[in-house]
Amino acid sequence: MTKKVYSYDHDGYYNGESIAHESPLEKDIYLMPANTTDVEPPVCDKNKLCKWTGENWLLENRQEEEIKISPTEEELLKQAKEDRCNEAEILRKNQQLQPILYQDSQFSSSQMARQNILSFMVTLKDNPEVKCYWRDNNDNACQFNLSDFSKILKIILLRDGKLYFIETEIRKIIKKSSDLDSLKSLNLEALWSKQEKKYEKSQQQF
Repeated sequence: MTKKVYSYDHDGYYNGESIAHESPLEKDIYLMPANTTDVEPPVCDKNKLCKWTGENWLLENRQEEEIKISPTEEELLKQAKEDRCNEAEILRKNQQLQPILYQDSQFSSSQMARQNILSFMVTLKDNPEVKCYWRDNNDNACQFNLSDFSKILKIILLRDGKLYFIETEIRKIIKKSSDLDSLKSLNLEALWSKQEKKYEKSQQQF
């Protein structure tokens, strides 16, 4: 003889039906499998859970499971475009920090250097021929007047203009891309070099 019993997991939650067999030694005594009871659980809908307390079944509200939704192709493409544009910005900023060449010497173009140049230009405004000391990247002292500082600043600003232009052109290429794999494999440094040559060629025409 057998009878239907109801099983539960190690936390007590109902997980299906099982079969208990009558003891061969005792009539009407059934050998209950582990984690089972012969008390029938109440009917549960999908929003409820049945839990065995050791004496009876309790109904609990089922907690909503977090649903992980994979991003769509469109969302992946959008994120890849943002990432590549950020990389282009980093390339531009790195090149802005490179030294500039003036009178066969290299000078810093950092933000602090730019501020110092502007400060000297304000100081020399009424005395344009007076010279101030300025050190190159090798710590060699140079003497520059207002005209020199103006030329140095012009070199920096012209290069800034070129770098911003190239970055803008690369951003246009990135934003026009519709293929995720091609966008991810895009060599930005090679593209930057190509756009730089294109820019210089366009400037020669003027």
